[in-house]
Amino acid sequence: MPSAADNKLLTLVGGLNNAITDPECWPIILEQLQDAFAASACAIASHHYDTGNGRFVRSVNVAAEFERSYADRHARQNPWLRKEPCFRKPGTVWTSQQILDDEETLCSDYALNWLKPQGLKHQIFGVLDRREDAVVYLVLARAEGDEAFAKEDAAKLAAVLPAFASVFRLEHLVRNLTARAADTWTMLDHLAPGIVLVDERGRIMGMNRTAVEIAQNADGLTVENGHLSCTLPREQTRFRKTLDELLAADSPGPTPDTKAITVARADSAVPLQLILTRLSKLTSVNGGQRRLLGIFVSDPERFSAPSNEWIKDLYGLTRVESEIALLICQGHSPDEISSRIGVSVHTVRAYLKQIFLKMGVNRQAAMVRRLVAGPGQLRLNGNSGSGQNKESRSSRRRLIAEISPSSGDGSLFLLKI
Repeated sequence: MPSAADNKLLTLVGGLNNAITDPECWPIILEQLQDAFAASACAIASHHYDTGNGRFVRSVNVAAEFERSYADRHARQNPWLRKEPCFRKPGTVWTSQQILDDEETLCSDYALNWLKPQGLKHQIFGVLDRREDAVVYLVLARAEGDEAFAKEDAAKLAAVLPAFASVFRLEHLVRNLTARAADTWTMLDHLAPGIVLVDERGRIMGMNRTAVEIAQNADGLTVENGHLSCTLPREQTRFRKTLDELLAADSPGPTPDTKAITVARADSAVPLQLILTRLSKLTSVNGGQRRLLGIFVSDPERFSAPSNEWIKDLYGLTRVESEIALLICQGHSPDEISSRIGVSVHTVRAYLKQIFLKMGVNRQAAMVRRLVAGPGQLRLNGNSGSGQNKESRSSRRRLIAEISPSSGDGSLFLLKI
């Protein structure tokens, strides 16, 4: 019949997967492991043999000042880690006495100045991962007056160590990929067109800031239950049909890679313009796959003016010349510009000649095309001018939280944000 400690370990292993997507679970998991082994402290730590540097990745009952002193100095003095062959093979478990006799360690600087001030003495180590000169290991420590870890403890830790190693590697992978995906979407926030990544069911995998703002307006496109949808029923039917056509990979006939459609709006005579592009399959951590579509959304009524400074830097324009060029891009005539900046129409036209010369064009339409096709593709400071950048980020987080529920099929997809 399993002991109370064994039951605690079984419960612990059963809940390990929660840590893959929720790092906040690690303190609870480590506390449960500590309790199951009657230990006084528990940690996941890393050590680099090429530099001697080490640190605690996760820990419970190790005070912050001891974590800092370990990283600053004591990792290099850890006598057990100096026995590097013991830490080469993942899945290996050693008690501190198996690696070194107590007589060899009790008077060491590490034992006297790091373990003893915390009231700790006995340790047990389990190797989670080893890559070249770097090792990640699990360590439990018992108090000075407690019994040392026995062979039975080592056997129990060896039994649960593979589960810990697998979950830790997956959590580390997901954390890195999530950070990269977040960086990617932060970069895409600076593009003027809206960009939406959806799967074959229309479920949103990611949106840049322009797309979020268009969806929040709920005029033409919106978000419903995590799916990109059209606000008008007839447009939704056509939109869904287009998605199905692009995703019909198993169709016997050829399927298009891209389609362009317009989406009518109730509050505007000018429809949204959508370019839908079939992308490669997305692979999940557990091996599942989904087909993806990239949707590029353009709102003809939204104008993203390029930065005045960008135009000056790119084309060598003066402050007045760049201002006039931007006003032309915004649809103002030379007469309107003369009134706006307080000069004659002839002066405005003279400025335009200088602008054409510097930009290498010979007419107004070519100048506008060059500006719109170049710096006009980017949003100034990632902001459209409606509200502050901080507010836009906050709105984005709220909508992303709304549109990114669990996939529901147990798959953790790498580009989901």
